[in-house]
Amino acid sequence: MDKVEILKSVPIFSRLDIESLQRIAEISVERYYEKGEVILLQDTKVDGLYIVVKGSIRISRLSEDGRIKTLAILSTGDIIGEMSILDEESASATAETIENSLLLFIKRGDFQNILLKYPSITLSIAQILVKRLRVADEEIENLTFYNVRARVIKTLIELANKYGERIPQGVKISLRFTQQDLADMVGSSRETVSRIISTLEKEKIITNIGGYTVINDIDQLKGHFL
Repeated sequence: MDKVEILKSVPIFSRLDIESLQRIAEISVERYYEKGEVILLQDTKVDGLYIVVKGSIRISRLSEDGRIKTLAILSTGDIIGEMSILDEESASATAETIENSLLLFIKRGDFQNILLKYPSITLSIAQILVKRLRVADEEIENLTFYNVRARVIKTLIELANKYGERIPQGVKISLRFTQQDLADMVGSSRETVSRIISTLEKEKIITNIGGYTVINDIDQLKGHFL
C-alpha cells in the first residue's frame, strides 16, 4: 500500500507537497478492522487520528437509557478523532466498522506537531468541524420539524447521494444496512421504520435486491419527502 498516494487523496492533506506527505506517511500506521469492531468507544481516551482508507465506519452515541443514535457514516478519506486531539477530551461518540475496513493511524502527539507545522491542515480540520456543526444543526431541524416517514425518506435520499450506484432497476445504495441501522440513523424504533419501509416497498418506490436497498425512482421518492 502506497501511503503517500492514500494521503494525497485525503482532503486535509491535499494541499501538501510530496516531501511533506512522505514525512507524514512515515509516522502513520496501517490498522485493519473486521466488520463490527470498535475503533473508538464513547467517553474513552483517544490516542490519535484515524484516516479511513477503505470501508465504512458508523459514528454513534449511546444515551443513558440505552438508545443508540447514528450520527454519521464515514467512508474513504474521512477522519476520526480530530475533536479529541484538539481539546484532549474523551471521545464524544463511538466509531464502529460496518464492513471490513482499513485505516491509517497517526499518534496524537505526532498529529499535533503536524498541525503546528502545516497551517493548511489546521484550516482543513476547522472546515470539517464547521461542516459537522452544520450537520448537527440540520439534525436538530429534522427531529423538530419532520415526522419519522419524512426522516426515513430523507435519509434514504442522502444515502443514495453518497453511495448510489445506477443499475437497470434504479439507484442501488451500495451500503448494506438493516432496518435497525436505519432506525438508529433517524432516531426512531425499528418497528416504526419497518412499517414505513414496508409501505414504500408496497408502493414500489423501493425494493430490496440481494440485501441492498434499491430506489426504483428517486424523483418519486423525493416527491414523497416534499
